[in-house]
Amino acid sequence: MNLADELDNLHRHFLDEVLMIKDFLTGTYKAIVRKHSTKQKPFSEKDKQDLQNIIDHLRNDLEGRGKDEYISASKKVINYVIRCLTGSKHSEFLAEMTLVYLISFFEAFVKDYLRAILTSRSEILSSKKILIFEEVATFQSMRELVRYMAEKEVAGLAYDSVDDVANYFNAKFNINFVRDFLLWPIIREASYRRNIVVHNLGITDKTYCLKTGHKKMGEHLDTSIEYVVKVCDAAIDCIHFTHKRAKKKFVNARPTVPNTAQTAKAQT
Repeated sequence: MNLADELDNLHRHFLDEVLMIKDFLTGTYKAIVRKHSTKQKPFSEKDKQDLQNIIDHLRNDLEGRGKDEYISASKKVINYVIRCLTGSKHSEFLAEMTLVYLISFFEAFVKDYLRAILTSRSEILSSKKILIFEEVATFQSMRELVRYMAEKEVAGLAYDSVDDVANYFNAKFNINFVRDFLLWPIIREASYRRNIVVHNLGITDKTYCLKTGHKKMGEHLDTSIEYVVKVCDAAIDCIHFTHKRAKKKFVNARPTVPNTAQTAKAQT
């Protein structure tokens, strides 16, 4: 398969997958909303006051002004509050899990796309990679060796940050996400947010604050369904952007052929 076809296949595959992730997210969220949005019977005036007392207590607690106090409420009010909180928590779980999967999938797109380019254009492979003779001798053909070296270079990016990946694409291919892709800040922040969701329960840490400009460490970030949909859309646009720039550079570009008549005339 030539490079053009391989890049087209990767573009279609990952685009379809991200669209499926987005459809799964929105469809599942609608199911959660339906489950927890049973029609509430009208509250009495006392029920309304009990509900307001609970809301005031929660607000004071969040603002650090909470008190140890017993709040009484009817069973109807308590069930209503539990239903609202449960629906909200389910939505948060769904959003966070989808974000983790989405960013992992986007990283897979970057690696597969990069592997295809490096395998086809071996002259781009890093000149800093050193292979000993015994290592080279294990390969039956130059093609196998190129695949091995491309895989090593891709693997070297596996644990790099999203900023390192952007720098790599700029240095190697002159594909500048930071300058030319307007939605890159969304992808970038989502990548660092994924890290704290996985490793720090969604609570901001020093790295997240340093990389994103967030002011407060130790703060839990609310990851909403709307937020993840926005990241899905940014990922879709980034896949299109990467494909368009790579095709222009490696497939559509044609070498400049000198005009032989003019060359001959200049030499006489």
